[in-house]
Amino acid sequence: MKDQQLSLFGEEKEETCKASCDAEISAEDVGIETKTSKEPKDKLPDYPRVVCYVGRQKTFPPEMSLEQIRKELQKVYPELRKGKTDMQYETKSKTVMVYPVVKAAKAG
Repeated sequence: MKDQQLSLFGEEKEETCKASCDAEISAEDVGIETKTSKEPKDKLPDYPRVVCYVGRQKTFPPEMSLEQIRKELQKVYPELRKGKTDMQYETKSKTVMVYPVVKAAKAG
């Protein structure tokens, strides 16, 4: 059965959605940045890392990865365990702002 669409005045129109359905949409068209699998997951620019947690700020050198920063913070804040912490970051004016977010445990 062919796809048919009725117009406002009752005339039948044949439409093929083949052209619109088969169109390839890339990530760049949508505005999503893609990373290749060869890049490290937490590759950050070589700017000092400023960690903001519990109303305090601490600066770390640019050589440290997010996992190394998390390990250092865990010595002071034991709730920042490996499986429970999500390290979010953003780059602002030649610094990398890092925000550790503690995830809740699943109920049940």
